Amino acid sequence: MNPSPLPLNERLAALDIIRGIALLGIFLVNIPAFASPIFIFQLYDVPYEYKGMDAYIDLFLLLFVQGKFFTIFSFLFGLGCGIFLHRAEEKHYFAAALWSRRMASLLLIGLFHLIFFWYGDILHVYAIGGFLMLFFYNRKTKTILLWAIGLLCFFYLLACMQFFTPAHVLQEAQREYKVLHEHALTQYLST
Repeated sequence: MNPSPLPLNERLAALDIIRGIALLGIFLVNIPAFASPIFIFQLYDVPYEYKGMDAYIDLFLLLFVQGKFFTIFSFLFGLGCGIFLHRAEEKHYFAAALWSRRMASLLLIGLFHLIFFWYGDILHVYAIGGFLMLFFYNRKTKTILLWAIGLLCFFYLLACMQFFTPAHVLQEAQREYKVLHEHALTQYLST
């Protein structure tokens, strides 16, 4: 078993083009994080406001880039998973083992990048999602739909749990969080 990259004549050019456009969009969304301390402001809940042309650029990125390109890229990741597994099975490879090895490599790269370079890394999340996708490969449409609805409901149930937490508990937790991270924010902004 010697898996190798696809020859150019077997690649789906349209998917590569859409993937490139999605990566460009994700790059546009991340430019503020590389050029300013915006992620640190968000992480430590520090109020910030764009003014002038920056406000219009931020609005454009929020409306037309941020939600769109992450969704497209995630969809293409899932589609790529299906294509990869299908082609591996056609060649009589053990598809799940190949995919697991690929996701393990992505997880290691993502964790390395997360720990040593940038806390906004998403590769490790894609790797975990890639492992989970194996449970849904070659399943009936009805099974996948039921799982999707169930997971969506579970997510919203967890999101609604904060409404049942007393306000004074949330305020106290927020105060403690700000005190714990105030020094780190000051140090980051001064460098």
